Amino acid sequence: MQAQRVAILGCGAAGKAHLERWLALAGVEVVALCDRDVAKVAPLAEQIPNCAAFTSLDDTLRDATYDIVDVCLPAPAQFEAVLAALKARAHVVCEVPFTASVAQATELIRMAELQERLLMPLFTQRFHPPCLFLQDLIENDDLGRPLMFRCRFGSSMGELSELGVVGSPNDGCASYVNAALHAIDLFRTFCGEIRRGVGRWRDKPGSPYAILVLLLESELALGTVEIMVAPPAGKSAFEVYGSAGAAVLDYEEGVLHFTTADHPLWYSRHEEGRDRLEHALSHFSEAVFGLRRLEVRGEDGVCALRVLEEALHDRSN
Repeated sequence: MQAQRVAILGCGAAGKAHLERWLALAGVEVVALCDRDVAKVAPLAEQIPNCAAFTSLDDTLRDATYDIVDVCLPAPAQFEAVLAALKARAHVVCEVPFTASVAQATELIRMAELQERLLMPLFTQRFHPPCLFLQDLIENDDLGRPLMFRCRFGSSMGELSELGVVGSPNDGCASYVNAALHAIDLFRTFCGEIRRGVGRWRDKPGSPYAILVLLLESELALGTVEIMVAPPAGKSAFEVYGSAGAAVLDYEEGVLHFTTADHPLWYSRHEEGRDRLEHALSHFSEAVFGLRRLEVRGEDGVCALRVLEEALHDRSN
């Protein structure tokens, strides 16, 4: 089987992390890196055999054939980069938030369908080893029907307006969009499609506890999402309570605590294996090879963005 040719757009912290994981995968060859800062891209490319360095998107995609383009650019630059890569007939994986709006995400999905290419927003939390085990518990009915979900993530500051979610660039509203989108995707993964979401954000300049709160509802479950700079005790965690059992994941420790109808005592399980980013990129690579069905698609990005847009549409309270 011929090695997949991969190009990475963006050589900041995310791009470097992705590069490390791609180089660890079998059947993959990183052949191009792109960043507008030549001081970032050139030294990285020099360390990789037969890898070209570019400082513009047009030059990267011109007269080149890639199997996969991995977009690790800042949010405002993602849409144009993903669209251009799809037009160049590459399969595309992109860091969340994926695009700035539902309208842009929908346009990218149409382009992927037109070009018959795969498009995956990188919802890596699904691929966290404890989350994969929790999914097995739910699919095996060990927890019964999921009825309640709570997610508390720490995150860095950002601007909702930068992503086109609300308001103007001068609103100054603090947000935690990436973390919120990941949390929404986890709710959909474990509790089903979201019927309704409402949300509020609060921001006091200089406060480490600026927070975004979402209340989500599926057919059978209710969920809360809390995103803040400094979660209590510095712990990011989420909880799922079912009709027959429950599970609590401590993200900092990577430990899943759970109880089931057959095992009423709480158990603790530390899942080993690939980290979530490597697992997600490997999943995408295998889907491009045709070895598996792609589990995370552009439509998942649209769903998460739509829930966040609708939940925060009314900012009057």
